[in-house]
Amino acid sequence: MKIEIDKLLEKRMEEILQGTAEIVAETSVGYFQDTFRHKAFDGNPWAPPRVPKQSGSLLVQSGALLNSIRPVVVTPGRIVIAAGNEKVDYARVHNEGFKGAVAVPAHIRHTRRGDQSVRQHTRRVNIPRRQLDRKTVYRRRPGTRNRAAKKNRDLCGIRIKQLIMEKELFIALCDQLKNKVPELRWIDSDQGQLNVSERPPVAFPCCLVEMSYPQCTTHMAGKQRVRVRFQLQVAFNVWGTANASAPQESREKALQQYDTLQNIHKALQWWSFGRKINPTSRVSVLTENRSNGLKIFRMIYESEFMD
Repeated sequence: MKIEIDKLLEKRMEEILQGTAEIVAETSVGYFQDTFRHKAFDGNPWAPPRVPKQSGSLLVQSGALLNSIRPVVVTPGRIVIAAGNEKVDYARVHNEGFKGAVAVPAHIRHTRRGDQSVRQHTRRVNIPRRQLDRKTVYRRRPGTRNRAAKKNRDLCGIRIKQLIMEKELFIALCDQLKNKVPELRWIDSDQGQLNVSERPPVAFPCCLVEMSYPQCTTHMAGKQRVRVRFQLQVAFNVWGTANASAPQESREKALQQYDTLQNIHKALQWWSFGRKINPTSRVSVLTENRSNGLKIFRMIYESEFMD
């Protein structure tokens, strides 16, 4: 009986490790693909293009490079993510950068004035590094099977945990605002305080936070990739005027709200809750003017984590 139980536990452990490996692989692919949206890797911005692009965006023209990122090895002991293939042979050049001479074969150049023949020639290029991938994402040392099932994986700056409590994440975000934006006099959960009366029961400027999960995708072993959205209602009781003819001091006071908004952005953009979630990113900022003198900015930030 003991032998059967040991075999059952061993089989179950292998299933858990394989399921964990698949979750880590899928999460890492999403993380690397997000670099194309943020134009940055691990918080390090990509070098801007020398000439503004006429179409597409930086490193995104057809989407071939972005879509070539994939797991090539997924085992309980090792996970490797690759970028590029036979048709996308330029992935390594962009990931590592390149400076030197390249041979340009003879070809036909299509222009508005017609087709032009180009002879074979050598050209010097200087392509800056725009990192989008790492060679090895995760490797488990031999003999760590039991510890591997319990230990958190550090994946490209994302701390994968089995559970991130909604309350814990909410409190952490509010604490981040409290510590980084001291001019906010009231930070609270959004319970409709700004809609209850002419004089809302808050101190201004205030920041009311609402957290939601607009998308949850189920993966192996019941794990979910969760997109979390933070909606901030930042309200100001505006005094003074920003009229161009007003005194400079009056204009400065009336526009202090924009300094506060900038400080909020600095506090939340790329915030990762101690690397427990993907770095947050600003999605939108909308404004509302009310007849009672309030000016409200609705700021939305989003992130993802595995639950």
